[in-house]
Order: sequence, then structure tokens, then C-alpha cells
Amino acid sequence: LDPEMTLVELVAKVKQSVVKINVDTGDGKGVGSGFVVDTNGTIVTNYHVIKGAERAEVAFADNASAPVTGFLAIDEGHDLALLRINCPADQLHPLPVARMRPSEGESVVAIGSPLSLSFTPSNGIVTGNRTGADLRKLLKELAGGDIYERMGLVDNAEWIQTNAAISPGNSGGPLVNMRGHVVGVNTFYIPGGQNLNFASSF
Repeated sequence: LDPEMTLVELVAKVKQSVVKINVDTGDGKGVGSGFVVDTNGTIVTNYHVIKGAERAEVAFADNASAPVTGFLAIDEGHDLALLRINCPADQLHPLPVARMRPSEGESVVAIGSPLSLSFTPSNGIVTGNRTGADLRKLLKELAGGDIYERMGLVDNAEWIQTNAAISPGNSGGPLVNMRGHVVGVNTFYIPGGQNLNFASSF
């Protein structure tokens, strides 16, 4: 196993693998986040980040940028997308993916571009591991309507609940453990709650 890092070490290491995704839909512009998973130029993000995009470009923490040339796969029900960028392999720093889901109370870090503030980290703990069916029921009780279904999400999805703060623009960025392994993709938060944030589980 890779050793656990200090928060300072972790942020410095993971930031080089995170991208800000600038999207042009034709009707306007949007911002999301993503991260590198191989040296072929594969980027993981949320589907809703690139939904309706006509053009997209990723920016790295070192100010390098690369166009998105297309997508490899989309899973609307889990709100995930695999994008392809054209970038030299030696400039890409893939993040490893965790083999086990995190435990409640485990320290995690979210990195992304909240409100376009690029490569912003926030830390917290895992506050729950929930199924899509459980989350649908909870959100119905909170909102009085099936907002989970309106988001197009499926019951067999698995979600990591965390109090690592996220905001619009964090979507698609990695949620990592203290070894720098990706445990989930930051996807949404519940407005009006106190740090009720959810990442699509790896």
C-alpha cells in the first residue's frame, strides 16, 4: 500500500492530476472538474459537467491546457463520463483508484474548482456509505419530491457521503483518501444542509 501522506503532501501531489474543465454549450459556458486516470489522456468527470457541450478544454494546475477531443463512455445513471484529451503522456499524472470503499470516519480530501476557484482543496471525513435507493428515500423526505429521479440517477448507484465541502464547479473532481487514491467522484450536495455532500463511489 502507498503510505498515508500529510494534508500538505497530499494536496501538492493530487493537484497535478486534477483538471478544470471549461465547457461551451452554445447557449453559454460552464465549469467543472475532472482528473487523469491514465497516460493515454483519459479524464474522469461527471456526465452533467459535459452534457450538451459543443466544445470543452481542460486546464492543469501548471497552466497547461488541452482540448477535449471526444468521450470514451458515458453513464448517465451514475453521472459519470470518460473523456479523451490530446496531451503528451509525460505531462499526465494518473491518480490510482482505491480498491475498497472508505470507512465512516476516514479522512478524505476533495479537490476541484468551486465557483471557478481552480484547484481548491477541502478536507473532511466520510460520514456515510449509501445506496442509491437509500439516498432516493432520504431526499424524498427532505425535499418532498423525487429529486434523485429528476437528476437521472439510478437506485443501484453507490454514494459516499462526506463533509468535505463542495460547491458548483467541484463536480467531477476526485475525492481521495490520505494515500492519494480516488474513492469517488464529487457529484452533488444538498442545499440547506450542513456539508451534506455526495461522491459517486468507485
